[in-house]
Amino acid sequence: PADPDNAFAWEKLYSEQLYLAYARAFPTLRVRIGRYFNCFGPGMAYEGGREKVIGALCRKVAEVSPGGEVESWGDGKQERTFLYVSDACEAATKLMDSDYEEPVNITGPRVFSLAEVLDLLRGISGKEFTVRHVSGPTGPRTINGEWGLLRRVTNWMPDVPFETGLRRTYEWVASQVTSK
Repeated sequence: PADPDNAFAWEKLYSEQLYLAYARAFPTLRVRIGRYFNCFGPGMAYEGGREKVIGALCRKVAEVSPGGEVESWGDGKQERTFLYVSDACEAATKLMDSDYEEPVNITGPRVFSLAEVLDLLRGISGKEFTVRHVSGPTGPRTINGEWGLLRRVTNWMPDVPFETGLRRTYEWVASQVTSK
């Protein structure tokens, strides 16, 4: 947003302006700015306080006993766009190869609620569980990174459907959880 409410967002905007200033000062320097939205995949943090929503939910589902309960912060109606890691890398490469010099969102085309993500994880895991919504940091209600500009600039489309990436990520997280 134009008036961010936290230091993390200000740092990102400041960094973008710094890169653009360098590009103006040094015309041979090619600057490309990708704004990543909720990238996920095997190898991501899933515990320890640095995990993001997909890693945390995959861990909670992997740890729950069949018929048990998974805690989810907020009411489950929070919405996000997600992008599998190999698609994020491909999008970044396409952006770097383009002539586009302004910031662009790197994200998937579809918005999912956290309740939808948990329903998908229920099917992927084969576990029946209930969801208990608890108070906790939820961030903005909707984070929908508009991705049409990236599509127009690079002619790029994600290759990995969200459900496929979620399955791969869940299986990896579950293997980590069970090996402890």
